[in-house]
Amino acid sequence: MQVTSAETVALSPSSSLRTRPMDGRIVYWAITSALAGFLFGFDTVVISGAEQTIQSLWGLSAGVHGIAMGAALYGTVVGSLVHADAAAELPMVLTLLGGSVTVRSTAGSRRIEADDLFVGPLESTVRHDEIALQAFFPALVAGEGVAFAEIARRHGDYALCGAGAVVRVDGEAVVSARVGYLSVCDVPTVVDLTEAWGSPDAAADLALARLGAADDLRRAAAYRSRLVRILTALVLQEAHDDARRRSSAGGRAESRP
Repeated sequence: MQVTSAETVALSPSSSLRTRPMDGRIVYWAITSALAGFLFGFDTVVISGAEQTIQSLWGLSAGVHGIAMGAALYGTVVGSLVHADAAAELPMVLTLLGGSVTVRSTAGSRRIEADDLFVGPLESTVRHDEIALQAFFPALVAGEGVAFAEIARRHGDYALCGAGAVVRVDGEAVVSARVGYLSVCDVPTVVDLTEAWGSPDAAADLALARLGAADDLRRAAAYRSRLVRILTALVLQEAHDDARRRSSAGGRAESRP
């Protein structure tokens, strides 16, 4: 669910504004996005079971009801990405997998790589005149395995700390080991821990040196650092085990948007 630079003009008495016809697809996607956002905000749609209430309230047929729910879920995934919440899972997953987001404006379309998408707390590089159309999450390649874990006070709460790992093996050797973290830094952050593979303490030290955990309203830096250590060791081992299983099975998935 990305752009060429939109033309800008200085608004002054001497400015001559050039206009261009609005692309019909922009209107279409704006309406679609607005509908998805409204439905999700109405009552979190499918997550809370509100879809039946929406169908009854608006008198939707089965077909239109399915389209509305699909739009809501589509908007939820892409909206979570461009919302750029460092405590959300999807932005971290997109960054860890090396995905991208496609946005469009009246000036055209562009693809934003995940590494360039998140620039600060709740801040992305999607411009004010752009809408997000598509998110691309690359599939795993042969020899890769994944794992994810997070810690929250209660099930469903925002994570106090979360980590996801992608480990690639070639036979018995570990070729690469990368871990992405959420709810630790201002943006989703991925750390390459390949050089520290085999030593959980060294891997955690390397991760913490890159992350720079700090105090916030919900947890002290020392506590957050402890969570990073625990989760780093956990997801690296589980991702390695997953990679070995996938390699033994000889499975390989194709990349799909």
